[in-house]
Amino acid sequence: MKRAMITLTSAGVVAAVGIASVAYVGLINVGADDPHWKPVHAFLNYVRERSIAVRARDIQVPKLDDQQLITSGAGNYNAMCIGCHLAPGVEATELSQSLYPAPPNLALAEAGSDPAITFWVVKHGIKATGKPA
Repeated sequence: MKRAMITLTSAGVVAAVGIASVAYVGLINVGADDPHWKPVHAFLNYVRERSIAVRARDIQVPKLDDQQLITSGAGNYNAMCIGCHLAPGVEATELSQSLYPAPPNLALAEAGSDPAITFWVVKHGIKATGKPA
């Protein structure tokens, strides 16, 4: 048992030193113009999607056919969202094309298919994506 604990502790120390070394020498490029490695990208997408789905499952979505909400939301969207998420007839902007991960084009019908998830994302934003709450 003692040998196993020493082995596990040693392995943990070696792993921690290795991770700290990678971070210290700047081996990982965090620039938004250098995409993640495919496995990292897949993992981060999975984590994001699961995190949002779990937190959005109990959301009470407001009445989406309420004309006052639609008018208010359209004004807010035009003021704060259109530059990244576009709108019907709006061409891609330099900003919308340079963010990583790329923001969904909400002018497309499939972009916001689950109202609870969309509501949660708009309300809370997503860390490290440029998507504010």
